[in-house]
Amino acid sequence: MRKMPVLTIVGLAALLGLVAAPAQAATVVANDTPDIRLAPGGTVVFDLANFFDAVTGSLTYTAEGGTVTGSMVQVFGGDTPGRSVAKFTATSGAESATVESVVQVSSFAIGNKPAVDNNNRIPGLAGGNIFYNALVPGTTVNSAAALTNLPQGGGPVTPGGATGAAALIATIGSVQMTYAETGLRQVARSIVATGAGSASANGLTATLNADGSYSLAAASNFTGAWIVSLGATAPTGADSANLLAAQAIAVGMTDAAAWLVMPALASAPQANLTVANGAATVTADAGSGVLAILNTPIAVTAGQTVSLVVDYTTNNTGINLALVAFDGAPGAGTKFTNPSGTNLEANVSKNLSISFVNMSGNVYPCFQVWNGSSSAATVTLTNMKVVLAGPVVDYAFDPNAALALPVDGSMTSIAGWSSDLLAQGAAAPAASAANHFTSAAGAGSMSLPGKGKIANAFIQVNLVKGTNVAECWVQRVGEPDAGAAFVLVMTDGAATTAQSFVDGAAVPTNSWAKVCAVATLGQAGTNFLLVQAAGLDANVDDLSVRIVDDKDAYFDAGLLGL
Repeated sequence: MRKMPVLTIVGLAALLGLVAAPAQAATVVANDTPDIRLAPGGTVVFDLANFFDAVTGSLTYTAEGGTVTGSMVQVFGGDTPGRSVAKFTATSGAESATVESVVQVSSFAIGNKPAVDNNNRIPGLAGGNIFYNALVPGTTVNSAAALTNLPQGGGPVTPGGATGAAALIATIGSVQMTYAETGLRQVARSIVATGAGSASANGLTATLNADGSYSLAAASNFTGAWIVSLGATAPTGADSANLLAAQAIAVGMTDAAAWLVMPALASAPQANLTVANGAATVTADAGSGVLAILNTPIAVTAGQTVSLVVDYTTNNTGINLALVAFDGAPGAGTKFTNPSGTNLEANVSKNLSISFVNMSGNVYPCFQVWNGSSSAATVTLTNMKVVLAGPVVDYAFDPNAALALPVDGSMTSIAGWSSDLLAQGAAAPAASAANHFTSAAGAGSMSLPGKGKIANAFIQVNLVKGTNVAECWVQRVGEPDAGAAFVLVMTDGAATTAQSFVDGAAVPTNSWAKVCAVATLGQAGTNFLLVQAAGLDANVDDLSVRIVDDKDAYFDAGLLGL
């Protein structure tokens, strides 16, 4: 096993050491399958298991307008532009649920789509993140690159679709997400505002211009997280691109006195940090680094899932760059992501993001640069924001896409879990009768007996390039020790580690709390996925790693107003 890196401050290392509308039947639950945009004669294949689940029993699938093999469905486009409806049914015993997808055959496909599985949350791609737009009230974001292949002759929207010249359409849609009894994300999307190339609602104005450029303008009263759909209809078809516009709170980068600054490692020199004009610039000689923590917390709603984002550039790929958030107080409830080495690219502006469930109502943004290379490095961070929206997967058209785990994520069995990853004498997990979501596999959870000691369990999972979100639900049993913590970690032991550290006293006893950790990979790789209880007894259930798996063909006719 590769050695796990020293990837943030000594304190962090010590902590780790302690370390669409849903349909529902009695036993079958469903989430709307996405609408599909296909070229004439085209096909798309996706997994119905991402959209259906059963409380008891197994599921069988049928389709109208497609063919099904197991849970994989193939949908065919017609030879000429037009719309049809495909229906998908899942059955368990005497119960079933049916959902529909609009199948839009179109002779044009809008290019430069801000596809959420190919955006700048993935290290290595330049420019701003097109899909994930963090908007501070009173600001405007303009497109870095125009949408292409829009049909010519934009005009007003014709009810029921354009019958003559092409019509440019902008809509603002709401997103509501609930969890079914099995843990299935059930997402409902509906239009709040629509217009011929421009739409406004809730302080947000979205504009699509005839040349394909677009903008999102947030007024001073802008709140919420909204899906913006920018598209066009014409006699030859329809297509759209979808954006997320989420309210954000700017983290000040104008006054060095607003930041607590210290060496990255107590035994190493402190790098130079300047904060001015909206940018924090670190100049680090070889073997030096810096840790900077905002002195005053950013207030959010306790229990809210939020994101911390920042843009950065560097001239040296031999550094470690950590984006960190403290929950409630510096050193407490630590969340961080730490790409380094092959996950960094020189002289390109990129975006880094972490998402987590905030327990305290206060977020202390933090960042660290450590130069482990043999040459000097410069790192500049800009546009740091606390975004009042969760992981990007929550807004994807396939919000339930998950990686296959080598163990039972519903914890009806804990077979396949190993323990004591760092050979520190950690206690092994045990089976528990406590249960969070009910699944077809049955009930149960994992008990981590960590009171007075450390207990942990880990598996290896093959993460994909892009955004990987590990999730689990945790419940405390009894009183915690002083300084107790529950930890969820993803690490490859070398280039990337993501951690969510939750104070033991903040873990509930009469309910379950969701914990998530986000790792953004520049390339696929095998990672350790670890859950740990230090100083508390905890039950862990319903663990998964979700990814953004939206396809180019995924489309939402409703969000385009069709």
